[in-house]
Amino acid sequence: MDELTIELLEPDKVDAVWKHIRPIVAAACRSNAAAQMDISPDTVYSLATTGMCVVFVGREKKKVRFVLVMQFTDMYGTRGAEIVAMGGAGMMKFKNAYWDVIVEWLKANGCKYIDA
Repeated sequence: MDELTIELLEPDKVDAVWKHIRPIVAAACRSNAAAQMDISPDTVYSLATTGMCVVFVGREKKKVRFVLVMQFTDMYGTRGAEIVAMGGAGMMKFKNAYWDVIVEWLKANGCKYIDA
């Protein structure tokens, strides 16, 4: 079995791995026509280092392979989460291993929906 891990980056830890996650975020931003107008790696970096978004980093055998960037949002008084960027290799492996954990974490933080 491949050694998969996932980490929720604290804002002060973003710089330590940014060179590894930036290419994944850049590819995610390029892959969506709507996102190209709204989001860039520089925007994600600013949001991540100021705590305005959360960044989950998935590693396989200690190598960064997957990134999920989310922001909390509020729609009509209901707290939710918006997927800002997601990409990398082995996405289904990480989904199968960690999606339920991420959803439970979101619920524990008051989220009632995910906007993708």
